[in-house]
Amino acid sequence: MRFGRDLHLHQSSEWVEHHVPYNRLKNLLKIAVERATNEQTRPDFSDVESCLDQSIAVHLRFREKQDNYLRQQVEKTKYHYHISSRVSDPTSMCTLSQIDVEILCELFSKFSQEAFQLLRYQRLDVEAVSRIYAKIDKHLEGEKCHSARPNYLDKFMRQTLASVSMAGKLDLTVARVQERRSDPSRPAYPQPRLYEALRQDHPSTVAYMVEESLQQSNLPRELFLSHLLELAVYELRPNTVRTLLFDVLPQNDIAIQAVLLNRLFMVLGLRKGQLSAPYSCTLFCKIRDLLCQVIGELGPRSEEVLLSEDELGRLPLHYAASAGLLWVCMAIFNVAKSWNTTSRWCLIMHTDKRDCSPLEYAVVGNHRDAVSSVLVYLERLLDAPYSDDGIGSLLSRMLFIALHYGYEGLISIISRTCSRFCQRPRTCEGASPLHVAARTGRADHVRLLLGNICISDVSSVEPMYGWTALIVACVEGHQSVVDVLLEHGAERDHRDHRGWTAQEHAAFRGHLALAKAIAGPSKWEAGTDRLPAAPLTQQGAKIKALHQRSQLVVYLGSLQEGKQFKHIELRTPSLRSKASDYNLALKVSSPWNHSVRQLNLSLLSDTANEPMIFELPTPTEAELCLELLDLSDGPKCQAQLLGGGTALLMDNLSTFGENRESLVRERTVPILMSGSFQVIATVTFTFLIIKPFQHPSIPSVRECFLRFGDFCLVGHRGFGQNVAGHDYLQLGENTVEFLHASKIQSSMGHPTFILGNRHYHRNRRSRSLTRDYDHGAQQMQERMRHTVDYMNKGFKPNTRGHIVQDLFATIEELLIQLPENLGFNVEIKYPRLHEATEAGVAPVAIEINTFVDKILEKIFTLSHSRNIILSSFTPEICILLAHKQQTYPVMYITNAGKAPVLDREKRAGSLQAAVRFARQWGLDGIRSGLLCGSYGPLNNVPENAQLQFDAGINILMADRVGLIATALQGRDGDDRRLKN
Repeated sequence: MRFGRDLHLHQSSEWVEHHVPYNRLKNLLKIAVERATNEQTRPDFSDVESCLDQSIAVHLRFREKQDNYLRQQVEKTKYHYHISSRVSDPTSMCTLSQIDVEILCELFSKFSQEAFQLLRYQRLDVEAVSRIYAKIDKHLEGEKCHSARPNYLDKFMRQTLASVSMAGKLDLTVARVQERRSDPSRPAYPQPRLYEALRQDHPSTVAYMVEESLQQSNLPRELFLSHLLELAVYELRPNTVRTLLFDVLPQNDIAIQAVLLNRLFMVLGLRKGQLSAPYSCTLFCKIRDLLCQVIGELGPRSEEVLLSEDELGRLPLHYAASAGLLWVCMAIFNVAKSWNTTSRWCLIMHTDKRDCSPLEYAVVGNHRDAVSSVLVYLERLLDAPYSDDGIGSLLSRMLFIALHYGYEGLISIISRTCSRFCQRPRTCEGASPLHVAARTGRADHVRLLLGNICISDVSSVEPMYGWTALIVACVEGHQSVVDVLLEHGAERDHRDHRGWTAQEHAAFRGHLALAKAIAGPSKWEAGTDRLPAAPLTQQGAKIKALHQRSQLVVYLGSLQEGKQFKHIELRTPSLRSKASDYNLALKVSSPWNHSVRQLNLSLLSDTANEPMIFELPTPTEAELCLELLDLSDGPKCQAQLLGGGTALLMDNLSTFGENRESLVRERTVPILMSGSFQVIATVTFTFLIIKPFQHPSIPSVRECFLRFGDFCLVGHRGFGQNVAGHDYLQLGENTVEFLHASKIQSSMGHPTFILGNRHYHRNRRSRSLTRDYDHGAQQMQERMRHTVDYMNKGFKPNTRGHIVQDLFATIEELLIQLPENLGFNVEIKYPRLHEATEAGVAPVAIEINTFVDKILEKIFTLSHSRNIILSSFTPEICILLAHKQQTYPVMYITNAGKAPVLDREKRAGSLQAAVRFARQWGLDGIRSGLLCGSYGPLNNVPENAQLQFDAGINILMADRVGLIATALQGRDGDDRRLKN
């Protein structure tokens, strides 16, 4: 996955408006770069920097507020249970009963989860800001773009360390509390006789013993009775709860206050999550009804009690909604009927110090009944004359939270309410609920929204990219969502801000079946506009010097689609928990290089787009060191080493003999725990070793012969592709006919194809000179019947006696005998893993560096001033060509737009992946913009060639060069140059 594309999966939906808007910043950056490219000026990132400054300021304020709120919750809980701040102190919880410790464990576990949520929020935004700064630096080529950047990064780092420290302390607190919870010597209650009466639910005995217990306790009378009530509620003893509420408290002149209700609601909510037996549910309902009775009997004091804030800014309704106590919420609303409108509105809209309303707590907790009761109260309240503009934004936020977490029941009831009071809900980025549902791939949610609130929003456009919900579904590849949207009349021909349709997005990202399913009008009918292209800027002096040392290129994970294993497999639950909380990191290094990469887990981006490069002294010393680090447990938040492993990579070059290697470039390394050497994890990576290329006559970097607006027609297969069709006189591509000169192809056994459109002279020979070879040719034909090609296609190309042919031309002959004004596209074929798998042969080939070096040696020796393009389907070949020479442009060829997709290579999985790969490695020798070419049988049709020519394609490869050249040269009024 890409970081920005799946960012929403890692964000907390309720905090999304406080996150750094990575996608918005990236879009602003792209706009600035495109503007600078068109104007040929230095990029102006002032808009990006301004938005980034504001976003960082919002993040810092929100982070500080959440941190303070969490600390207040912890301190409030410690104060209530009279425990010291040092929970590790063995005397800090000695006075607590077993039930107290259980409740405390539940509370601190909840606090720990909130701390790790805050830590994830912090690290996610740090990663987003770092990536934006890296993109700015890339375009400014190392210039400092903002003087305040170090201050921001320092603040981020301090906050991250503070978050790690707090999360670690709370995690430790939970562990210590659980340790005391399992202590068998701890009494169930400091006063056993009173607790036994409470546990047996003997209210008269409890009431009789209260006075005696009050004299023995050091607690104030009100706190002692409040504590006793909490225990009775947690133990589900309704008779005791009734006696304490309606008899004991009045006898001691203790009135019901908000602080008592808050504690009872919270404890009952904790107990609700532990119910299992039907009898327990019955007891729970009885206690719930008692609390509702207490609320109903508040009388004139109800407004004062129920609108009282605690230290966290919460009302009793916050605690009831957070616990999902439906009947308690309804009791509060019934009491509030007698209040004035302002107080009733304050009850439902009041936010605590975290800026959360009761409705938000109910939605985040997925308490459907509580949410329903709140919405019913809202609807009744909104029928009154009093109104407030905040209700629309509140309902909108709740709907998007429900969509993010996939709460189906909540989506239904919230969307119905939104249809009345919030006609067009939007996220902070301007997206509609349909956009969010389409992104998640839930067709049922899309259908539900279209039936309620989004009836007229089926083709609504979000402002950032100009995408409709249909485009979003096509980008993500969700066929079921696309079907629902089209069924409801979604506009399939809408174009976004870049002029792309939904079908084009699907095809570009490799969703070919989806693109075919939503095909609109034919291109021939719709016409074709000239596509705007970025100017091709030469790298010039800023290009890196040729590498004189070996290099190790590492991709974390597999580069083959469909593999079942993960790039990092954690084998213990504790490690998986740490990874989900972003407390694990993987350190990758090479012992011969000072460069170190540290990757936080869980990884937020597709590692196929982020190669790591390490220099090696020699290829024989290729090693990779992997260390697993814990970011939370060390002193002063220093990372602690959990385990490590080392991979020796040269065995790939020695296992299969000299100059042979496996096509499988993946390695899985076990991570051994420090001290015990047990396997705690495994790491899978893909690697490539680059050896430097040495040649005495390597020319310097020269200008690419293809400039902006050029068009080049390239001869491909003179006799057509090896398919059993009738479009050509014979089968057998890449051959030279015995009586005629032919198209230029490759030498026997050499997998380099030279693609051109000129003929060269061959001496005519009599047929009788080859008569003596007929018997051997017949034997060869019989042997060919057992080959993979014959079994798959029904024929074997280029077989003597079966196909009209002559000797293959060698690359040396072509470079020497053909005039230098004829340019070549040298397509380098190297065995692919999927080809070996389909053919059922061993995935072993010539060592890739040796293979490429031999080809480059001939080219540099004999090419002189000839225009040459180097190209390949194999990503590793393109990487080697880009590193070993900078004289000729390198182009990556992909089958991504051709179905069925047989190649499982991630970098060839779609046009988007191919373009990203080409840009990443600078394959065509340019920094801004990419050359684009096409090939295939349809290019032999003049209409197809004219369509692509009009669209601005740079290179067109065709078999019938004469036919296509004539068709293109005959066009009037076209000023594009047709080059050799």
